[in-house]
Amino acid sequence: MAKAKYFNPKDFVNKVIADSHLGDVDEKTRSVLEDAVQRRLAERITATIINQFNEKEFVLLEKILDDHPELDEIDAISVISSNIPGLQDKLGKAVTDLYEEITYDAGEIQKSMDMRKAAETVKL
Repeated sequence: MAKAKYFNPKDFVNKVIADSHLGDVDEKTRSVLEDAVQRRLAERITATIINQFNEKEFVLLEKILDDHPELDEIDAISVISSNIPGLQDKLGKAVTDLYEEITYDAGEIQKSMDMRKAAETVKL
């Protein structure tokens, strides 16, 4: 039997930073980048799950939160989402799309910086 493969958010964050060529920044800047990528990842995953909810799941979410005050919203969403068919594929696509968006944006910024440097060099 194949071993289950689990998503590791820290690995995702490190890959995004490395593939965006931002790995050489100072520790404080890297910490800010890590927090920003982690926040966007959490938002994307939560939005993907919530978008799969129908009225039944929202009623269940409210009931779980009312009946179990020790649970936070993320815990309750996790319980409910385990029964949504096809969710793993949708989450995989959402994470892949986020990776592509962030690394594309970083690439565009780098191109702009390179063009500006080249223009400044020509002026000298």
